[in-house]
Amino acid sequence: MVKRKEEDLKRISNILVADAYFSRKPFVDKVIESGLTLVSKLASNAVLRYRYTGE
Repeated sequence: MVKRKEEDLKRISNILVADAYFSRKPFVDKVIESGLTLVSKLASNAVLRYRYTGE
């Protein structure tokens, strides 16, 4: 849905707000690919991981 409506969404805003249900990797990846910024609450069972590139 995000990919289909990408241009319409960008005309309104480059920020997409979504419920915690949508804060899953496949959805987040599609939002990022479309060039939008996602603002979302994380699900209560979310596992946060990050990579330290070390400089």
